[in-house]
Amino acid sequence: MNTLSLQKIIRRWPQLQNLIQTLSEPTDDNVFPAKIEGVSSSFTSFFALSYLDHLKNIADRKVRYDNNIPKKCELDCVFVVPSEKEGSELELDLTSLLTDENGECSAEILNFSWWGTVPYRFSSSSSAVFGERSYFLAKLADSRRRLDFSYKDRFLGDKPRFYIINQRSLLTPVPPRAYIDSLSFTVRKGESFDPIKISEKLTSLGYMRVPRVTMRGEYTLR
Repeated sequence: MNTLSLQKIIRRWPQLQNLIQTLSEPTDDNVFPAKIEGVSSSFTSFFALSYLDHLKNIADRKVRYDNNIPKKCELDCVFVVPSEKEGSELELDLTSLLTDENGECSAEILNFSWWGTVPYRFSSSSSAVFGERSYFLAKLADSRRRLDFSYKDRFLGDKPRFYIINQRSLLTPVPPRAYIDSLSFTVRKGESFDPIKISEKLTSLGYMRVPRVTMRGEYTLR
C-alpha cells in the first residue's frame, strides 16, 4: 500500500473527521487549548495535514460566498516537538507527504536548530548552526508574504510554511523581530540591483569578501 492510499484511508477515519470538525468549529463547551491524546509518530503528520486541508476548504468557501472576507489567508503552522529527534522525524514525514511525483514540495518546511553546545559554552561564528538559525528567524519574521485563496487561483502567493521547533529551542531567547528585520533584505531573480551597495551591506553584516567562496560567511562578486 502506498503512502497516498494510506493517507486517504486515514482521512476517512470517522474519529479523525470528528476531531478535526470539533477543532475547526469550537463552541462554548469546546475551546482552545484542546488536549489530544494518542497522536504520535508519523500519525502526527497525517493529523496535521488533514486539519490544515480542512482549514483550507473553510477559507475557500468563505472567500467564495462572503465578500467581506479578505481574499488573502495565511496557512502557516508551528509545530512544537519534545526534542530534536522528533523534529527531524516530523520534518522527514511532512516532506514525504507533501512532495509530488515531480519532486516538488507544496510547502516550506523549516526546522529550528538547537545550538548543540553545553551550557555557558560559545559556538564558533563559522558554525553552520548560525546560518540555519538565522535563516529560520528571517523566514519567521517575514510578514510580507501571504497565501491567496481566491476562487480561480488557490495558490498565488508563496508556499505555506511549516515551522518545527523543539522545546529546547523554544525556551532559548532569540533576537527581537525588529532586529531581524533590520538585517534582512531581498534580492529577486530578474530584478536590477547595485552590486556595490549589496557588497557594502554584506560587509556591514559581517560577511567577508573573498575571490572564491569556500565557507559560510564569505561572498564574492561576479
